[in-house]
Amino acid sequence: MSQPLLDLQRILSGKRETAGKVLSVSDGLAKVATSTGVAGIAHDGVFGVGDRVTIRAGSATRVQDAATVPTFFV
Repeated sequence: MSQPLLDLQRILSGKRETAGKVLSVSDGLAKVATSTGVAGIAHDGVFGVGDRVTIRAGSATRVQDAATVPTFFV
């Protein structure tokens, strides 16, 4: 479970860049799995489920090599 106040502080600080993988996309919100937990990020439909992204200052950017990385489900 996320801590909204701590998440807001992290977003506003804008100093840290976090990498993650998109778990789900729905109605302008993408859930991204990161090393610190799941983050809800607003998106504009540029990426989909399974894409690797970097999160900086509350927005996500797709990593270019995401299309060439195989995904295995166990």
